[in-house]
Amino acid sequence: MRESIKKTDIRGVGKRLKEGEVETDIVEYILNNSSKVSTPNIRAFLKNKHGLHDRTSIDEHLSFLLDENCIKKFSSKRGFKNHWDVKSLKHLKNIKQQFKEIELQTYKKSVNIIIKELFFDVSPDNKSTLIKQLSSSTSFFDVCMKTETDIGALYAKAEEIYQHREGFEMAQEVKEFVKNLYTEFMKRISMNYNIQPIGNNKYTNDSSKLYFDQHSQKYSSNIEVSENRFRKLLEEISIMSWKDVSAEELEQRIIREISLKIASEIFQKTLAAVPTEFLKISEKLLNAISDEIFERLMKENIEDMCCYFLGLKLYQRMARKWSPYMILEHCFYQDILNGTVSPQEKDVVSKEKDIVDKERDFVYKNKMRAAELSATCQNKPIVIQQNNYHLYTLIKQMDCMF
Repeated sequence: MRESIKKTDIRGVGKRLKEGEVETDIVEYILNNSSKVSTPNIRAFLKNKHGLHDRTSIDEHLSFLLDENCIKKFSSKRGFKNHWDVKSLKHLKNIKQQFKEIELQTYKKSVNIIIKELFFDVSPDNKSTLIKQLSSSTSFFDVCMKTETDIGALYAKAEEIYQHREGFEMAQEVKEFVKNLYTEFMKRISMNYNIQPIGNNKYTNDSSKLYFDQHSQKYSSNIEVSENRFRKLLEEISIMSWKDVSAEELEQRIIREISLKIASEIFQKTLAAVPTEFLKISEKLLNAISDEIFERLMKENIEDMCCYFLGLKLYQRMARKWSPYMILEHCFYQDILNGTVSPQEKDVVSKEKDIVDKERDFVYKNKMRAAELSATCQNKPIVIQQNNYHLYTLIKQMDCMF
């Protein structure tokens, strides 16, 4: 904090202002207003509160806040009043650094900035809950404010915590799902597979075909996909964007989406090693590769593979669902250690825990029901399809912040 500006010129008779008090009051006055505020209104506020009347000194305080990037100036045409506002996450960070006594989480404007910049795709149903969380927990607000771009990276860390705590058993189960799925998929698509779909395809010209025929062995090795990469490809498939899918269509849709992911991976890895003159290959060729993989995968029983995939999707949704609470809980304990926890924060955390516990129990009960169907009806494919469809509809129904 810099020295107060012309303190003797602006303080009222017999009144001594603390260092930085004027700037603090200006920032809090702006934060307390839902929209930007004019310079005359700021002067009137300071005159009423402290008896300050020196316009030049007040303007210098505003200039200091502007230079420190704590506020934004909205200039008007010559002869009209300027306006000031706190608009960005950067402003909040600088205010926190300059004025530690300002409790930013208590202002609606600060909370709305966090939501707008970090939780920009938060659902309307979850916005009110998020406002309560940010307003009640100093640590939660600070953790969010320190995030540079979006909250996704922070939630990814929370999901990692989840797999070692509440989600431990499911995480271990999903590891086996992915391993089994990977083994089966790689076995099916690797048999006698090379780049013939690329080299001997109607979408390539004669010179391209000759080149690929001569180097087929070299490029066939490019189809290798590690198990970790395979899992990431599966995680990237967003079933939440799927529209209404019947039980009969579900498994074909799953295999089709995975085929396209694997085909794209093979396509990119192969073309990375191909000379530039042979890269005139269209999207139709990518689809041709995807079709071939799809046909190979669909030749045998696919129910179990689809069930493994949906198990992974269920785990992803559970981990994402729990992530906001995991972060809030961590911040709650931090506030307890710092001695800053409030009754409101205790109440919010307690209510959030009740909600996620009920949702977890609901999901586990439905998951067990699906497992029972699978165990008792192994010889009835139509029932197994309904089992997978039950998992699918459960995942789709789960409300989630992102």
